[in-house]
Amino acid sequence: MKIRSILAVTLLFGGGPAVAADYTGTVNMLEVWRTGEVAFTLATTVGTCNGQFIINPSWNDAAKTLYAAVLAAKSKGAPVRVITSSCGPADSVPRASYNVPTYLYVLD
Repeated sequence: MKIRSILAVTLLFGGGPAVAADYTGTVNMLEVWRTGEVAFTLATTVGTCNGQFIINPSWNDAAKTLYAAVLAAKSKGAPVRVITSSCGPADSVPRASYNVPTYLYVLD
């Protein structure tokens, strides 16, 4: 009974189910929202969480670091490797589902 409660709380507040995936490709689309979120796609098939990745401003310094890495990769045309472990919402669009990057590597 206790395990079910923990799972329910994790799904309710964790942003969505686990989707552990690993994607590599160049940054195809980079979108910066006026609310501070950054969404991006890769030039490879991403079949989970609407195919986009999200960087939320609520992640503070982590958001800035991730954005800098994605922007640098996009400007250089360098591929990135993104490991994601869950789907989650954008801060300003809580009903949407995006890939949440756990690790991001710029490959050059």
